[in-house]
Amino acid sequence: MSEFTQLHLEDMADIRVSNVDKKTFSHEESVRLCNYMDTYSNNVIRDSFSMMHASASKSEISRFELIAGDVVITKDSESPNDIAVPVYIGEYQTDFPMLCGYHQALLRPKSGKIHGEFLCHLLRHTEVNNHFAKLATGSTRFGLSLESIHKLPLFLPALEEQKRIAEILSAVDEQIETYQTLLDKQTLIAKGLQAEISEMDCEWVKLQEHFDIQSGTTPSRAREDYYGEGTPWVKTLDLDERALFKTDEYLTEIALAECKPRVVPAESVLVAMYGGWEQIGRTALLGRDCCTNQAISSILPGDAEDWDMRFVFHSLKALRYKWRRYGVSTRKDPNITKADVCSFLIPMPKLSEQTNIAERLESAFALIDEYKTVMKKSKALKNALMHDLLTGKTRVPC
Repeated sequence: MSEFTQLHLEDMADIRVSNVDKKTFSHEESVRLCNYMDTYSNNVIRDSFSMMHASASKSEISRFELIAGDVVITKDSESPNDIAVPVYIGEYQTDFPMLCGYHQALLRPKSGKIHGEFLCHLLRHTEVNNHFAKLATGSTRFGLSLESIHKLPLFLPALEEQKRIAEILSAVDEQIETYQTLLDKQTLIAKGLQAEISEMDCEWVKLQEHFDIQSGTTPSRAREDYYGEGTPWVKTLDLDERALFKTDEYLTEIALAECKPRVVPAESVLVAMYGGWEQIGRTALLGRDCCTNQAISSILPGDAEDWDMRFVFHSLKALRYKWRRYGVSTRKDPNITKADVCSFLIPMPKLSEQTNIAERLESAFALIDEYKTVMKKSKALKNALMHDLLTGKTRVPC
């Protein structure tokens, strides 16, 4: 198996910096433009139908029309650490010629020298990113000189191994894109259901009319024997908009006996009252009995014939934006009060409708969590593979 060879990008690809702008003139030919955000937002481009319609001269079309196998990179950015972002041009469908738009460079691999898809992955490698970041110049907007692009050092295996590496890395990218699509779909479903809650055509009631609402306390921090193994003690930062089973701190039996904090039963809904806009209104649905500090209001379970507490929880999540009308403070960070929680309005549809909405939301959020977990693992795998395969640490037999 041959060793990696060091060459410059100019040895491997024809490099053209585009000057094709977004203007349309009647005397020019219609084109589609692969613009900055098209490049920045995609790994690969397979069609041009969603891209901007513009016009270009015959010479511009001749020089900047994209063909399968090309790579386009962004040439400037607001940050030197976010420059030379690449996209691979795959076999694509189009109604007009697709051109590389300005503020970008078109890289056309020289036949038999480098595989375009491999080049695109190589340009995403951390070492390449760091190299370009050091060479970018500017103050408010940073750019790369044509020389810096031409002289980019590349470490390359043989062409066949490049193709195999590209196949492996692209397969992981496709998995990530698939789960991103699934994640986007479930996120839209969840947002749609939350919007449905906020617009429900039914009776709206104050929380205090149907629920007991209480706040907690903080046992003395001077007593170390108050904190340890025992009953979960919930603070504002423990509320993460989901079912709550574990906390960072616990109250001992001694604390319960001497301080007599109220124990909040499972299925209660908690609401954060302090901590500024980032915290107030944050919620959690208790999965077990807990105690809370004084910064939290606890909404105890209501009549089971009238309320599904999962619906109450999801309603407070969906309506969290409304706390802004209550949040006041003489300090920098706004707070809400227990009285605000008591007077807060939520919809009260039939119990069956509450349960239906709650179950659909729980299903959507469960899938969102699942897809995020898979994507996190896939991205970690991709980073590990890039490091091993693009540096020659692990070789791919052909």
